[in-house]
Amino acid sequence: MENFAIMNVQQTRDPNKRFLIVQVNKIKLDKWYEGIRIKRDPGKAYVYQWINEKAESFREAWNHSRCRHCYHWHVCGHEIKTHCAQFDHDFQCEQL
Repeated sequence: MENFAIMNVQQTRDPNKRFLIVQVNKIKLDKWYEGIRIKRDPGKAYVYQWINEKAESFREAWNHSRCRHCYHWHVCGHEIKTHCAQFDHDFQCEQL
């Protein structure tokens, strides 16, 4: 059975790697929610559909979110928030 939990990752300074980890987590969560809604696994077709319909807007939202500069990006970055009470600036991501 596939694990849909948020990936447990070490902190990375690479902003592209951060984005890809967050995007994969978001796809897994959305696929899981869709599976609950339709009461079956939506399969790979759902992933392709997500990429075609949502990937561009997700990237845009990520680029404008506080999450990409937050120390906790790997925990809740898939929520792509512009305001967050738990925001903790991660200065390591600025040092590239």
